[in-house]
Amino acid sequence: MPPSPRAMLVLALLAALSAQSLPLAAEASAGGGGAFPEGCFRPLGPGLRVYEDPAGVATPAEVLRMYGAGALPSLGRASLSAGYTSSTFWLVEPLPPGAEGERLYLFTTDTGLYRLRLFVPGADGSLEAYEGSYAQPYSRRAVPIANPALAFSIPEEMPPEDRAIVFSVRSDSSIHTSFVLADAIGLYKFKLERTVVLTSVFVVLIGLFLYNAFVLLFAKDRRYLSYILYLGAYILYLADLHCLDFELLFPGLPGSWTKTVSPLLGSASLVLSALFAKSFLGIGRESKVLRPCMLALAGLGGSLAAVSVSGLRYGLVSEYGNDLASAFVVVVTVVAIARILQGYKPAAFFLLANLGLVAGVLAYGLWENGYLPNTVLASSATLLGQTLQLVLFSASLAYRLGLERRERVSAQEALLRQEESFRRFVPLEFIEFLGKRDIGEIRLGQHVEKEMCVMFADIRSFTSLSEAMTPRETFDFINDYLRRIVPTIKDYGGFIDKFMGDSIMALFPNSADDALRAAIEMQGAIASLNEERAERGAIPIRAGIGLHTGSLMLGIIGDAERLESTVLSDSVNLASRVEKLNRFFGSSILITSASFKDLQDPLEYRYRFLGRVKVKGKTEAAPIFEVFDGEPEARRRLKLETQRPFEQGLVAYLLRDFPRARSFFSGILRKDGDDRAAAYYYLHSKRAMEAEPGPGWDGTIEPA
Repeated sequence: MPPSPRAMLVLALLAALSAQSLPLAAEASAGGGGAFPEGCFRPLGPGLRVYEDPAGVATPAEVLRMYGAGALPSLGRASLSAGYTSSTFWLVEPLPPGAEGERLYLFTTDTGLYRLRLFVPGADGSLEAYEGSYAQPYSRRAVPIANPALAFSIPEEMPPEDRAIVFSVRSDSSIHTSFVLADAIGLYKFKLERTVVLTSVFVVLIGLFLYNAFVLLFAKDRRYLSYILYLGAYILYLADLHCLDFELLFPGLPGSWTKTVSPLLGSASLVLSALFAKSFLGIGRESKVLRPCMLALAGLGGSLAAVSVSGLRYGLVSEYGNDLASAFVVVVTVVAIARILQGYKPAAFFLLANLGLVAGVLAYGLWENGYLPNTVLASSATLLGQTLQLVLFSASLAYRLGLERRERVSAQEALLRQEESFRRFVPLEFIEFLGKRDIGEIRLGQHVEKEMCVMFADIRSFTSLSEAMTPRETFDFINDYLRRIVPTIKDYGGFIDKFMGDSIMALFPNSADDALRAAIEMQGAIASLNEERAERGAIPIRAGIGLHTGSLMLGIIGDAERLESTVLSDSVNLASRVEKLNRFFGSSILITSASFKDLQDPLEYRYRFLGRVKVKGKTEAAPIFEVFDGEPEARRRLKLETQRPFEQGLVAYLLRDFPRARSFFSGILRKDGDDRAAAYYYLHSKRAMEAEPGPGWDGTIEPA
């Protein structure tokens, strides 16, 4: 059976990374015995003598004289950690007896050192110099390794007082590195171990990326999108951090190009990490503290990109980036704890994932201070901790998705139980209209015809609202909304025919006045609900209501095992279409001329005629009126002030006096820029002035 694509990816990465090490293996025979046995790998740690040269003017001869005089202190730890500095650091390592003639390599564990210089005393007392830098293109390095490394030979003879090598390091950012002396085999083993570690890490990260991208295709959960974007940016940043980009892809480019690439990738990682944390922790618009905090953190992450191209010294840019990363870990941890205290269970798993990174940082600190053996795994503890964090993030996402699915299934089961309980019942008014005394007398096919006012009410942009809520929150929201408006319908003699998610269909058998008064009061109840939502930091909701009066056929449909009450009439379809026109006109209550004519005293209400509208599915246009009694006070006042010029403009428009109509509607828009009806007529008056409509034009509105 052929290897899987994933196995081929792993083999290709291993081969690419390891191929650069093969030339070293050919030099293995150069190793010998004596002070440096074959396979030697000697970390240079606490015994190193160190001298800080702030001005960078010292010479190796001066450093050796200070060493001979015993004036240089010991390093005292496994690595040189000097932070962000422009100083040059000189280090001296004594050579043991029997080191003469050895072929060795000096290299560092930091891939980003600006310069590494080595001086080896010769038999005549001179100093032979070697130099390397991360800025050198990979293809031109004497030693094929991402870390700054120098190959040198110890002379066959050297004066006893000069049995030491002296080397210096300098960085344009921070200095945090350890040093190793090794022969060819030792260096080869080091690179092979590094290859295994990096390959394992990238296989895990790329596997996570592909797995979560696959889940995103089916779950269509934006949290997975934010995670894979963050993960993708981090993979690129990690590749650049370990010089894999120019080691494998661009060996001819100088390593200094990462001064620009690395901060940009780091900035992208921080921004996407903050957005992922915000998404995973369920921080929505209702959060007045945590949401601004996370958005500010994402903004600071983005500022790193601006700083990186500002011309500042790279050391300052690097220090700023590391400070941001540290601040991010602290802030996100605090936010996760806050969400746990708020009862948000998935935040506990997010916090656990962060502990993976903390564990890696602690292990690295133990290695740095000599409490762990000097191995590639120990020196890569932070990298492995970050990888563990990302693995746990993925597991946490899977847990949260499963939890929400269980909640959704639970909510759906509850809805099904409720439906099973209620589907055997029909409204009492329905039973009475059929001339029956109780539901037990209802039979399939029974029906009655009656003129009624049909009401449709629908929450606007409900899909967008529900996306920001869990299934349980959506269920509770709908029930709270219905609890406030359904009693109003009943108070005015109406009854609910159907609940359709966020929409309702109600019937008013007595008069259109009952339906219109109920609609106005319903808008008042929604206003009260919005006041409560504002106190919780939630966005307000709006509902559109449409009314139409006509002849209806009420009856029972279904089969022998399932009965349902329903209303069959073209009037129902028209009422539904009228409700949807609220989105077009920006209104809250619309009624047809049939309902308007059924009103006992139209002057009791604040209304305006919007024109004749041809709704979808109808061949004839229907006259539509807007009733704005249910609007907020400010909106009512504006529409009252512009009511007369609106009517005058509409008359002028219908009489083809388009310049005059445009003038009226222009004046309205100057007072009320949110009047969509005025905006419609202004735009079409302008178009009619530019191109006169044909003789069959009657001013009918045809919404798109």
